[in-house]
Amino acid sequence: MFRRICVSPLAEGQGDEGDDSEWAVVALRFGAVPAARMLLSFGGDVEVVSPPEVRDDLAAVAAATVGLYDRTLHHRTRV
Repeated sequence: MFRRICVSPLAEGQGDEGDDSEWAVVALRFGAVPAARMLLSFGGDVEVVSPPEVRDDLAAVAAATVGLYDRTLHHRTRV
């Protein structure tokens, strides 16, 4: 499923696990840091290891999402 969704940002010659291990290391190329946000749709099944700017951006977006839903949860419990 990952390969089907991420086929265009796959770096040339990347994306083959080689063996049937649970994890695969792939190189992806995005035109801008925010373009990598689509990786958040995979939740904890995808980890960006570099560059740090992408990791930081994904962490910030994930934290903002948690904050949004956390506020929603607390608001509903108080009602």
